[in-house]
Amino acid sequence: MGCVMISCPVTGNAVSTGIETDHYALELAKAFKSRSRCSECGGEHIWSKTDVWICDTVPYQQPHAA
Repeated sequence: MGCVMISCPVTGNAVSTGIETDHYALELAKAFKSRSRCSECGGEHIWSKTDVWICDTVPYQQPHAA
């Protein structure tokens, strides 16, 4: 299992979507779109299956002040 990752279009940094799956399940999934709150820029990003990759270790993300 790994974490589904996207790239923040504002910073270009990798961001965890908070979804855990494996490469096989992602490959079998039908095309979809989703949205996630970005821990890098604070915005909300819309992403699709073609935008993601699986990270086998969840990267540390420093919490932003509220």
